Amino acid sequence: MENNKKCSLKEHEKTDANTYCQNCKIYMCNKCLNLHSGLFKDHKTHNLDKSIEEIFFGLCKENNHFYKLEYFCKTHNKLCCSSCIAKVKKEGNCQHIDCDVCTIEDIKDTKKMQLKENIKVLEDLYSSFEQIINQLNEMIKDIDIHKEEMKQKIQNKFTKIRNAINEREDQLLADVDKKFEKFYSNQNIIKKNEKLSNKIKKSLEKGKLINDEWNENNLAQLINDCINIEENIKIINLTKKKLEEYKNNKLDYEFIIDDKLFESIKSYGSILEKNDYIFNFKEGTNYTVTKEGKIATRNKQSGFDCTIIGNKEIPKNKISKWKLKINSDLKNAYIIGIGPENFNKENDFYRKCWSFDCNNSRLILNSGSYTDYNTNNKERLKKGDIITIEVNRIDHTLSFSINDINYGIASSNIPSDDTLYPIVILYGSLASVQIID
Repeated sequence: MENNKKCSLKEHEKTDANTYCQNCKIYMCNKCLNLHSGLFKDHKTHNLDKSIEEIFFGLCKENNHFYKLEYFCKTHNKLCCSSCIAKVKKEGNCQHIDCDVCTIEDIKDTKKMQLKENIKVLEDLYSSFEQIINQLNEMIKDIDIHKEEMKQKIQNKFTKIRNAINEREDQLLADVDKKFEKFYSNQNIIKKNEKLSNKIKKSLEKGKLINDEWNENNLAQLINDCINIEENIKIINLTKKKLEEYKNNKLDYEFIIDDKLFESIKSYGSILEKNDYIFNFKEGTNYTVTKEGKIATRNKQSGFDCTIIGNKEIPKNKISKWKLKINSDLKNAYIIGIGPENFNKENDFYRKCWSFDCNNSRLILNSGSYTDYNTNNKERLKKGDIITIEVNRIDHTLSFSINDINYGIASSNIPSDDTLYPIVILYGSLASVQIID
């Protein structure tokens, strides 16, 4: 790489530099070098007759350092200079002040011993490196394809929505035309009569002349003029009638749209991770479920039988994750977990289900044993808390988080092949739980 550095002195900033001073950290042209050499004979300077990499090889690359790399940081496996390990705090200094640091002389034998082994490791890795790169490229291509497919699906959906909206708009506009058709007919009469105004005026003037100068020598023309006057009278009376009809039957329409539509559009669609597990609550006799199947509320009189089951099986050989929100105060308990679609009340529950007992802050494991999930936090969960359940049917684990704080694995013996569903058991009057998409 060619050197194209300019002199650091502002007056010479357009002049090419040919020397760099390591101590002053400046680039100098010939004029500046002559002055500098006389003033600072002990400064370390470098001629810029080589590439930048060669000139600064062995010098620290940290900003404003450029001192010789004489130390090794074992903590970061990195060469460093005296500024890097300086104890006096200054801008850019002290990056390795608290690290395990030695001189490069102290580490050279260790690095030399590791060299042969590392060369062998690198050779083995390098032999498959091209294959790794190819696989990585293929993976990136697949990711790009998947991304574009998702974007195309979103565009297609919204295009359908826009087309449906446009069709509905056209339909409503046509309906407006039909509703106001009567009014437009009145308008047409008015426009037609406006054109006839001069003819009626002339007909009226002619009628007055006929009345004053009746001449039976041209009887047909006289009668025709009389007929025209009669027709004009009918037109005027008809117009008056239409006006009265419009006054008495004013069209009063309004365009109505539910504002909820706009809120729905704002939340329409979502981008979910592949392991997000989407389900609704099944309907039951001891609790009520909203129309969407997302919120379940316990009836006043129901005991352990108030067990709510998800309507979709938890996938096998996959990681599945879902969130539940506590919608009421915990006067008694919520039990949240997984289990078979049908089990025989309380006795069977502890043998066939894996769950988290929200009442007394413990994890109920298989066969009824339990483990405190947080010995320093014994209080019950509160209204508004969000519990995230993760079922890993590859590693056979059930984990959970509360308000995005991970509390770890509740069980590590979840069966791979059993048919399992999300389960929530509600205690306490009008206890309520909600699925969070």
